[in-house]
Amino acid sequence: MNPYIGVKMVHAERADRNEDEPGYKVVYPDGYESWSPKETFEAAYLKVGEDENDVRIDALAARSFIATGKRTVVGDHVVVESTLRSGYTMIDASPWTPGEGVDDVDGGTRHALERTVNEVWTHLGFVLAWALDGLSTPATPESDERKHDA
Repeated sequence: MNPYIGVKMVHAERADRNEDEPGYKVVYPDGYESWSPKETFEAAYLKVGEDENDVRIDALAARSFIATGKRTVVGDHVVVESTLRSGYTMIDASPWTPGEGVDDVDGGTRHALERTVNEVWTHLGFVLAWALDGLSTPATPESDERKHDA
């Protein structure tokens, strides 16, 4: 067997089985319904909105996707290492030299973190499009070549 990754849009609502089994009722795109334990569901799904016709991931969701952060000052730059909830690590750096637009280490940290949030937002947009539309265009040898030539 081969491993696969899937991203799909589901609808869900809290539906505890009893006091000892918190969880969610989950409805899949094909109408299939199931129940998922709370911890399992919340580790796999990110809430993106209330209205299925107006689904969006905003900057607040992107910011909440960052689990931990660490900053290191290297010369006149601040290096910010952000670990996302998925475990993926992103690194950005920002100068903090007076007169360069960011005049202190905290300002450099905010600047680098904001760029990271914007990048996370872009990645979450990609995931949202995949969840809504699936992988509608099959990969071909030609598309693999184009990927590497770009």
